[in-house]
Amino acid sequence: MITYEYDLDMTPGEEPLTIHLNQNDANFVLRFNLFSEVGELVIESGTSVALWGTKPGGGSFQTSGSISGKTVTVNGSSQLTNVCGLGDFELRLTHAGKTLHSANFHISVEKIPQ
Repeated sequence: MITYEYDLDMTPGEEPLTIHLNQNDANFVLRFNLFSEVGELVIESGTSVALWGTKPGGGSFQTSGSISGKTVTVNGSSQLTNVCGLGDFELRLTHAGKTLHSANFHISVEKIPQ
């Protein structure tokens, strides 16, 4: 299993990160080291993580992840990478039904040569 690791700024309005994957990549891990450019990032115990967004071509994608300290881990599958192009995604941290932090990013799925 391949792990892709990124630093993700949770500051609202920051330039979105672009993650590059190949079409039909499967069984991979996205690991995000969370930080904030404008102050301390506080993550309460019991916080949950969701990754959701719109894949290239308009299909939706949603999955949960795990969080340990300020590191988020999300398991990826070919369901995320089955269509080539640029998709818009959000990593959202929630606690007790309230959104604590969120960050937008792009996933660029590149066609693999045949």
